[in-house]
Amino acid sequence: KQKLTKFSDIDAKCHQFTMLHKGKTAKQLADEFGIKLNGKKDACQRLVIKMFGSDAKSINRVKDFSEIGLTAKTITLTSEGEKTEDMKMFQIDFDEWCNTETTFDEQIDSPESHYSEAYSFFTEQSFLFIIFEEPYKGKKIPIEKCKFKGFKRYSFQESFINEDVRKTWNEVRRLVFTKELKEEKSNRGYAPNFPKMKDNLFFVRGSGKDSSVKKPHLEKWGIDIKMYVQWAWVKGEYIVSQFIDIVSYNYNV
Repeated sequence: KQKLTKFSDIDAKCHQFTMLHKGKTAKQLADEFGIKLNGKKDACQRLVIKMFGSDAKSINRVKDFSEIGLTAKTITLTSEGEKTEDMKMFQIDFDEWCNTETTFDEQIDSPESHYSEAYSFFTEQSFLFIIFEEPYKGKKIPIEKCKFKGFKRYSFQESFINEDVRKTWNEVRRLVFTKELKEEKSNRGYAPNFPKMKDNLFFVRGSGKDSSVKKPHLEKWGIDIKMYVQWAWVKGEYIVSQFIDIVSYNYNV
């Protein structure tokens, strides 16, 4: 197996895979690679892991990706090329996020300062979006019927990082430091009033199996609200808007 040591190697391999597999359904790919999909959400990632000749348990443990600072994310579009869901990015560590000594980005006059994980996450790595598409309009379309369309290697724009990510980062800290964080009714019960998807490209949303896993993650700041583990997300429409140059699904980086 050829070792991929730089982005141009990944680009060439992605181009090769796109030419070989573009248009095939997940079921056809699963049969080809000898794996069972079982209708699970991570099925598309497992297919790509096999494409790269790896037996890793998750896509970001594929050495070809991790060793060159590349984070892979699968995204499934509707039959009309629109988003099907928002993209989960990283779990929030409130000890880090709300550290008063942390600055959002690097400080020129203080190179030893600690800058935020939110900033480093988007600036210090490239992303490889693996694109599948639903075959027709509808709800609960089986993963097996979704078609592989190609790859998009992408780096988030400075304007997104410096405006949208910074805005949400600051607002989370403000809510915590001023103790204005509170529970609000949502369509899934009650949730903290962190920046929501409705008003932000970069937002915060909790994730958990049921309410029994809720914990008071912010006790050290005098906030005893029980909540799910909180994650940083990017709005799906924004991600898809960055694919304009591959609407026809020609491979492009």
